[in-house]
Amino acid sequence: MYIFGYVMTGRTKGFTGNTTFEIHQKFLNEYKEAEKEVRKVEIFKKDVDVKDFAIDISYDVFKEYFLSNKYSIDEVEFMCRGADRRVQ
Repeated sequence: MYIFGYVMTGRTKGFTGNTTFEIHQKFLNEYKEAEKEVRKVEIFKKDVDVKDFAIDISYDVFKEYFLSNKYSIDEVEFMCRGADRRVQ
């Protein structure tokens, strides 16, 4: 399960789901007019078998890499954990 926090000017809207596209569709269904205000996306992964993972990325990078299927959240998590378990 993933938790996405869309950070806009003065507010953050959170959505949960199993895939990036599912969660982003929920956001667009409710806040399509506010999409241009989004500055960054906070992504949290909840997994009972593995230590939880969290990353904050700009909305432009989120759209370019995650919504275009260049990388999955699991691939980014693997890359981050491989470098001393954190991004520097």
